[in-house]
Amino acid sequence: MALRTDMAMELCKGVRVKRGKIERTDVELDEALAARYKKAAGKYVTLESDAVVSGDRDMYRRLARAIGEAMKEMSGEVSNVLVVGLGNPKLTADSLGSRVFDRLVVTRFHDYEGTQISGICPNVLGVTGIESFDVIK
Repeated sequence: MALRTDMAMELCKGVRVKRGKIERTDVELDEALAARYKKAAGKYVTLESDAVVSGDRDMYRRLARAIGEAMKEMSGEVSNVLVVGLGNPKLTADSLGSRVFDRLVVTRFHDYEGTQISGICPNVLGVTGIESFDVIK
């Protein structure tokens, strides 16, 4: 059986940095590694924390800030951002994407100076019968 994972850090070694209770792993896939793992070339960032499992609500803000910093690093200067809330809102362990989406402030339809943010929350294949990728595409 072939290994199927979306986590680049599970496929090859990355650079790990731990800041307090948050661990960040950066993986760079060049063209050769991308072809080997059937992934797009580029930078992949994984953030890990036990904040949710441990119920450490004080960590939530720090974790959110770390996610925001990683997203800013990867997106650079952009004028439009599409936020996709992936996951099943009816399954607690898979509901993070939809819960974040519920708190998203979209700005694209407003006369807003700055990055235009739009969003979509496609749910999951088992609920909709449509792969999230196909909805996003």
